[in-house]
Order: sequence, then C-alpha cells, then structure tokens
Amino acid sequence: MKIEILNPIEHDGKRFERGLVELGEELSKIFLKFKHAARAVIDAVETPAQTGGGTAAPQGAPAVTKK
Repeated sequence: MKIEILNPIEHDGKRFERGLVELGEELSKIFLKFKHAARAVIDAVETPAQTGGGTAAPQGAPAVTKK
C-alpha cells in the first residue's frame, strides 16, 4: 500500500522520512492511525464515467437523448 509520510516516523528501529513509500498492509494501517504522521495515497483518478457523470452538451446546443 502506498502512503505519504507527512512527518518522520521511527518504528521498530527504522526511521521513515517524509515522502511517498510503499509499505505492507499492516504497517500502513499502523501509520495511518496517526493523521499528523501519514496519509493514504490514491492511485487512480476518477473519470466522469466512474462518478456517474457524462459529457456535457456543447454550449448553446440542445442535449440529444435516444428514445
């Protein structure tokens, strides 16, 4: 799981510096419990099709619907 370290974290004798890191699921969950220390990274960007939106009709043109 990718997370962003916001503030340096020391865990189990290892120091994790600021930036994006790939960690195991369990360690990521531990770090994400502390909002000031880390946050989850979203890999995919939603497209209008994924959010239920569509392509808008051009300005001034009526929208055409199929019957």
